[in-house]
Amino acid sequence: IISTLGIPYNYRDYETLDLAGSVIGAGFAGRLFRTLRETYSFTYTPFGYITRSKYANRFVCGAEVASAKTDSSVLITLEQLQQLTKESPSEEELNRIKSYKVGSYLMSFEDASFVASLIQNADFMEKSIDVVKAYPTRTNAISSIEVRNIAKKYMNPENAFIVVAGDPEIKKGLEKFGTIFEYDLDLNPLSGPNAKLEKVSLSPSELLMKYSDAIGDKSVLNSTTTLITEGKGNFVFQGNLSEASYLRLNKVGNKMHQHFDIGGYPQRIWTNGTDSYSDASGSINKYKNSDLKKQLLEAEMFQETKLVQLGYKCDVVGKKDNYIVMNAISPENEEMTLYFDAKTYLLVKKENYLKLTSGIEVGIEKFENYKKFDNLMLPTKLVFSATGYSIDLEVTYKINQEISDSAFEPESK
Repeated sequence: IISTLGIPYNYRDYETLDLAGSVIGAGFAGRLFRTLRETYSFTYTPFGYITRSKYANRFVCGAEVASAKTDSSVLITLEQLQQLTKESPSEEELNRIKSYKVGSYLMSFEDASFVASLIQNADFMEKSIDVVKAYPTRTNAISSIEVRNIAKKYMNPENAFIVVAGDPEIKKGLEKFGTIFEYDLDLNPLSGPNAKLEKVSLSPSELLMKYSDAIGDKSVLNSTTTLITEGKGNFVFQGNLSEASYLRLNKVGNKMHQHFDIGGYPQRIWTNGTDSYSDASGSINKYKNSDLKKQLLEAEMFQETKLVQLGYKCDVVGKKDNYIVMNAISPENEEMTLYFDAKTYLLVKKENYLKLTSGIEVGIEKFENYKKFDNLMLPTKLVFSATGYSIDLEVTYKINQEISDSAFEPESK
């Protein structure tokens, strides 16, 4: 199921939203039937509708599919929603949906129970019978542009909740859609802030010390003055694949230069220990105030080993499966959750809770395939993901090579 928040039944736009929902899931005429069933043969039962409560509603769409087709079905459904928010349906398609809805409505008058429920609901919803009777006229008057606009406002997949019930084996294929919150069959949380975890008798300082020892003892970390991370991989955005390259230079003294190139579009950050700059569109911007403080923290070499010293409020919340889980809040009130391998104490995942104007966005970083580089144990696969996109990179490292301080300054300020 993919769901977004709707509007009360009596709101003016409810019927337009209802029509937009039917474009997605109105039986044989809906887009999910034509894609999930006819094009891909994933299911016989795609659906999409707006709930009909008086004060609060949601748009819901989805299907029952085989486990192996779950992630593909979610992706196709998200694509259909995204397309409707950007492109108005054709007049032919919209007229077909209108004919389906209005025809079904008029034919239902042959059923006495439908007429009775219509009168009862009109009374409960505080609508006059004249308004109810004029439903076909209002529906036929809705334009395709109105459908697109209402879909963009209330059916945008960027604001959607995805709910999947099924075999736990499908979980890995769903990670690209965002943070997964797990529940057992009694709906008790198995992950997230309310999950019950096995207790661990480790303080944050003790856990981070074990992590430091796992990647290289204290003397090795202290003797590392520069670190170059370089790699290539793939960027996936709403099903579209592009090549990605990555370069990160670190030097003691909070100096960092990061260069992402995604499909020929570079994104760069420079931090020289005092100031920080970014360039994502050809113009240099200087970070200020709290944004600058965040970048200086981000530029700290082996940052995760020093969270307590850097002023993070850390709490080891327990053990889940094979991971020790620790929550951390930065001096700038940025929250994250870190997952350490319970046997090796290597960091395997971070969840960063980003505060955006649209709400909280969860960004995930994964660290996989650790290997030795000189005396440091470092991950050779990095995965970055958030709602709608993912980046996976194969990386290598160079340690204690000379890096000029000019590398941490933008070419032009």
